[in-house]
Amino acid sequence: LGVLTRVTIKLTPLPAAQAWFSLTGTLGERRTAAAQLLRDERRPSAVLMGGGTLSVELAGVAEDVTAPPGFVPCPPPAEPSASATVDVGVPPARIGELVSHIEARGLPYLAEWGVGLCRVGIDTADLVGELRAWAREFGGHAVVADAPAEFRADPWGPPPAAAAIMERMRRAFDPVGILSPPFQPETV
Repeated sequence: LGVLTRVTIKLTPLPAAQAWFSLTGTLGERRTAAAQLLRDERRPSAVLMGGGTLSVELAGVAEDVTAPPGFVPCPPPAEPSASATVDVGVPPARIGELVSHIEARGLPYLAEWGVGLCRVGIDTADLVGELRAWAREFGGHAVVADAPAEFRADPWGPPPAAAAIMERMRRAFDPVGILSPPFQPETV
């Protein structure tokens, strides 16, 4: 529920240089390298893990855009390729545990380290439930992002724990639903 009364847009100039670098190795090696990158003084633009590779995007002045130790130049990582994709969100500190489950299952994925988001490729609808179970285990959620109809029986999953509170607040501030009609996932 909200009303926009003023919008300020901030424009950021493009960096003088930017490049992607990658590292291959065991999951443990990649997890350690990802944690180090997030503490790095260069402040990476993106730290993405998927398919046995850890990729990092660095941007800034040319002197700062150099490969971290053990990394080599590479193109940006590709989205997972599968019949459908599910976006799984967990607290950033738990993304490594989620990735361990996904890699053990052999699913294609692209995880945003330090953000807690992971796009997972699936080829059977029953994997949606498995991903949601993992997400709940780690305090997160899973939503079907892009899929044919057979994967979309329940694209949103269970409602969030605070759904009843949010609905009561919406009704209290907007009883006739002028500003924000009730959200009904099944109609989206």
